[in-house]
Amino acid sequence: MPTLNILDKICSHCGGTEWYYYKKKNIYYCKNKQKEEQKVYASTPEGKAIIKASRDKYRLNNKENEKQYYKDYYKKNKETYKISSHKYRKTEKGKDALKRAKNKQSENLTDYYIVNNYYISLYVSEGIKINRNDVTQEQIEIQRKKLLLTRQLKNHEGKDYTLY
Repeated sequence: MPTLNILDKICSHCGGTEWYYYKKKNIYYCKNKQKEEQKVYASTPEGKAIIKASRDKYRLNNKENEKQYYKDYYKKNKETYKISSHKYRKTEKGKDALKRAKNKQSENLTDYYIVNNYYISLYVSEGIKINRNDVTQEQIEIQRKKLLLTRQLKNHEGKDYTLY
C-alpha cells in the first residue's frame, strides 16, 4: 500500500507524517501505528495461526518456485553456506544430527551408504580406488544382499541352529 507524506498532518501517536489512505473507509491511518498493531496481532495465538496458514497455503501452491528459490540461494551463497554448515557440524547438536543421519542411512541401506561401503572395502582390501559414479545398480544390489546376510549372521551368532 503506498504511503503518503503529508506534512500538515502530524500523528498524535508517534509524531510522524507518513500515512496510509484507505479508499473504502475514506480515512488516513498512521504508518507506524499500523506496523505496531500488526506486530501485536502477529504475536497473538490467533494471529500466529493465520500467518502460518497463509504461509503454508503459499508453499503448497508454489512448490516449484520454492525449490527453485533454494537452488538459486545456495548457488549465490555457496561460501557463506559452507562456513555456516562447517560451524554447525562442530557443535554438539550438529554432531548428533550427523550421527543420526549416518545411522539412518546404514539402517535403511541407502544407495549412497552401499556405494561408500563398497568403495572403502575395495580400497582397504585390495588398494583399488574406483570412481563412485561408475558403480552400477547391479553391483549396489549385490552389496546390499551381502550386507543383509552379514547382519543376519551377526544377529544369530552364538546360537545353536541344529535341525530337529
